[in-house]
Amino acid sequence: MAIVMEQKGTLDTNTLAQVMGVTPQVARERLLAARSTDPETGDEYPLVFEPHNGGDLVPAADYLSGNVRARLEEAQALAADDSRFDINVQQLEAVLPPDITPGEIDAPMGAAWLGGDIVQAFLRDKLNSDTVRVSYQGGSLWKVDAPDGVKKAGSPPGSGAPTTTRRSSSPKRSSPTAASASPTGTRPERRTSMRTRRPRPRRRPTS
Repeated sequence: MAIVMEQKGTLDTNTLAQVMGVTPQVARERLLAARSTDPETGDEYPLVFEPHNGGDLVPAADYLSGNVRARLEEAQALAADDSRFDINVQQLEAVLPPDITPGEIDAPMGAAWLGGDIVQAFLRDKLNSDTVRVSYQGGSLWKVDAPDGVKKAGSPPGSGAPTTTRRSSSPKRSSPTAASASPTGTRPERRTSMRTRRPRPRRRPTS
């Protein structure tokens, strides 16, 4: 089985027959009857499953994963007419995850999987206006269109138009005068040094 999966990527019936040295029908029947044991629980489970479309056998790891709920519905419909699919139904029911309640589903505003129509219905109900239009732009971008009157009605009290604060590109340099200003805000007095000159004695005229 591992050799065929490595060579073909699927459980090709003819290749299985060549590896096992039997006919394709016998190879198929032997694999469907084979069982593996869970080392922790001791439970046995099939190695492969009969496909719903009549193609190659499906490994258990692939068959019992993914959208098992939808696969179970298909298997139940097939088992109603073909008992070969009873084992499929039993194993799918064993791995079926429990249902969750609506209260356990977290739907944050802005989640892409909600869709624009759901967000639009929510905003129209909250703002009591059918003029609100919402569209999903992709990624984390949403576009909401509404008249100004509706926007103001939906704004919290005291909120005005958004303002943008612009930062200057270069820091403001302080002038030397401001840097040397006193804590009181007044400019300190400038001290100057004055040198006094001695008066020179006058010369008396000679006769």
